[in-house]
Amino acid sequence: NPVANANHYFMLKLVSGGGVPSSPNLPPAYVQTRCQYAAEVYNKSSSAGSKRPKILTLSAGTAHLPQLLSADGLPIWESTASASFLMKELDMPADDVYAETTSYDTISNAFFARTSFCDLVGWKKLLIITSEFHMKRTKCIFDWVMNVPSVHGPTLPSSQKYELNYLSVPDYGLSEEAVKIRNEKENKSADNVEKILSRKYTTLSEVFEFITGEHAFYSAEKLVNRANTVINPDDAKK
Repeated sequence: NPVANANHYFMLKLVSGGGVPSSPNLPPAYVQTRCQYAAEVYNKSSSAGSKRPKILTLSAGTAHLPQLLSADGLPIWESTASASFLMKELDMPADDVYAETTSYDTISNAFFARTSFCDLVGWKKLLIITSEFHMKRTKCIFDWVMNVPSVHGPTLPSSQKYELNYLSVPDYGLSEEAVKIRNEKENKSADNVEKILSRKYTTLSEVFEFITGEHAFYSAEKLVNRANTVINPDDAKK
């Protein structure tokens, strides 16, 4: 049981997103598994008499797929569906669940978790929860983004560094073939992060420049170009 190795206190548990939810309350099956393990660790931590930890669900959406829309036409974020599943299906207290609604990939998961939540609140001891197929790349990215200094200068003192722990959970809801395809893609992406990106962008401000300059969902120029691209309606349905 992976939870047995994670049975101690964490300030924050981060649950990564991963795919368009089927309803406002139902993330994909493998994300439900991540939520279930987060709830199990939460309950063990709380029953041990520690201060209650928080759970942060990650991801606005998937960059290359349309969003699920609510009845009023607004996007239902992936993190919203995860938060709803935690609260409605797993009885997690609403006061202890947070939703990050800005990121569209794993790099921005880490960046916005740090800059919009952890740096501000002082959550330093973290447990990052994701599926086995996604863990290698997730660890490469969070190890990089969470502990780079804000600007060039001295290395962060130990007291300011994040204590990062990882919980890898089974790939429930995915076929063997789907896991194989995802593993190949994930390994290539992890190598790119480890060998190129983390060595090129060595401060938080440089990670910011990379995201806002290169990422299709954060670069103003790329967003404008995307918005002005005429899409054949038949192609959009494929």
